[in-house]
Amino acid sequence: MKKYKYFCSKESRLPALSFSDLNKTCQLFSMWSKPFLSSNEIETTQKAVKNFLQSPEKGPFLQKMLEQRLTEEESFLENLPYWEKWYLKARDPLPIYSNPYYVFNDSSTSYSLSLCDRAAKSVVSFLRFRENLLQNPEIEWDERNPLSLEQYKNFFSTTRIPGLNQDFLKSPWSSNGEVTTKESHIIVIFKGNFYKVDVLSDKGDIRDTKELSGVFLSILQSFSEGDVSTERISSPALLTTLPRTYWFYWRKRLLQVDSQNIHVMNILEKALFVVCLEDHPLSHTMNVCRNVWHGKGGDRWFDKSLQLIIGPGYRGLCFEHSGLDGAAVTRLVRWVTEDEKVIFPRGVMVGTLAKKVSFILDSSLCKAIEKAAAHFDSMIKGTSLIVRDFPSFGLEDIKKHSLSTDAFVQVAIQSSFFKSFSSLPHVFESVHLRHFRKGRTDGMRPVTKDSVLLVKRMREGYKKENLKELLQRVSQSHRERIAMYMNGYGPEAHLSLLYEVWKENSKDGKMPDIFQSPGWLHFTQNEITTSTTLPTGLKAAGYGPVEEKGFAVRYLRYPHSLRFSFSSRCSEEVRLKIFIENMFSSLEEMMTWQIF
Repeated sequence: MKKYKYFCSKESRLPALSFSDLNKTCQLFSMWSKPFLSSNEIETTQKAVKNFLQSPEKGPFLQKMLEQRLTEEESFLENLPYWEKWYLKARDPLPIYSNPYYVFNDSSTSYSLSLCDRAAKSVVSFLRFRENLLQNPEIEWDERNPLSLEQYKNFFSTTRIPGLNQDFLKSPWSSNGEVTTKESHIIVIFKGNFYKVDVLSDKGDIRDTKELSGVFLSILQSFSEGDVSTERISSPALLTTLPRTYWFYWRKRLLQVDSQNIHVMNILEKALFVVCLEDHPLSHTMNVCRNVWHGKGGDRWFDKSLQLIIGPGYRGLCFEHSGLDGAAVTRLVRWVTEDEKVIFPRGVMVGTLAKKVSFILDSSLCKAIEKAAAHFDSMIKGTSLIVRDFPSFGLEDIKKHSLSTDAFVQVAIQSSFFKSFSSLPHVFESVHLRHFRKGRTDGMRPVTKDSVLLVKRMREGYKKENLKELLQRVSQSHRERIAMYMNGYGPEAHLSLLYEVWKENSKDGKMPDIFQSPGWLHFTQNEITTSTTLPTGLKAAGYGPVEEKGFAVRYLRYPHSLRFSFSSRCSEEVRLKIFIENMFSSLEEMMTWQIF
């Protein structure tokens, strides 16, 4: 049994994220919320901000309490939007509402392998990534700045456990910063059946790829010899698709029915990760995306930090978001796809077969699973996903003209929404805070006074040379705002923590006016959630909308093209399609500004 020191041991060298300048936060909030407000709303918001700053029992008191709280308990930062506790408090289902999907951009070499060989090589690659993290911890860098590796401890043997009002993460890391590699197995799910498969030897060495491929083949063959598909009938995995409080009650019931269920649950929740084998080919990228994102419900276990989905001609990841962000998972994807070129050394022969594990169900659980299946079907049918390429230009084409690719796309998003619905969109853009100790994500607000001016002038027929000049200004202001967020100056994060402090310490229940102001109500809306990444190793990536009437936009920046994944509720699909057409039209229009 191997022991590894905590690979985030250098985390303490990173600066702590602190929110000490309340005046600056309020100044930025007042300024950045203005584009959405009428003159009367601006006046109301500014009065609320002034009152918050000048009333000793409001802003100054909450700021003092926040600083004291962060000194005593740095983990209070986890209450920040898009940090661990923020996710764990959410009661929505994990599929569609929380878990993102990544589809790998596999090489032709990978496609030439059999399903079982590809699955075995993928599993070994995951284990090599894990071994690399544990044995050779390296600081990850962003240009010249080291980044937090805190999330990496949540990759393996980590499971989100449902709670009554808040979930929690079960992880193998001990309080003294060590992990014992006690767990040596994964869970394989095939057609709703669960199998425990050993992938490490007793000494912690990685199992031989060929032997592992044979184990996977035995799983496929055993099903064809008479096992029953339970993915749509009686798979308890369907319960993980429920709203979290419902799953909390049914998980409790599941563990009460029979002691065997406690044993099976421990095997599942302590597994290094989950592998979902699929035997049906999918002909279209969008179908692959949907399958990787949510499957059929009973053929996934959405609480696990990592689910590797492997089918004929495709591979992908569905990950649980409370412990992991996209930037960390993208590093894993890069590793796995680059590992395709590597001839693995022969692993150890373990000799064990796949062991099928099953829960004992009573009639109440069977009925609950049946209802969960109906709820899941309704949720999936109620969600629209559109994957679409923009082939005219990409990252390198935009960078040649000293423009921010992200600013370019954000202008197209804002212009499209304004053209489609005659209003400015409330846009969220994911920005990392990993320059700080245990840093996660902040939600940048990319609608600026310059972008609003450009969007309106695009509709008013201004000359192309004037629009091009204004686009340069938008690009520069976009870069500056991203830098401010990445340096910890996002006003929403600071004010959100003050709001949490107020909830904990409020005696009269009277909320400060700033949190009821038009500026705050507009500033914290998420009509459109956006994120982007370089496409290394990725074919597509996406997630669901945050708001019921909102859109989600995830795009990959290829050198000479862009790939978008759009999603919405089906009730908003007509609006989404109008938005997409106008967005692509805006991108084409911006090409004509003598840029390319």
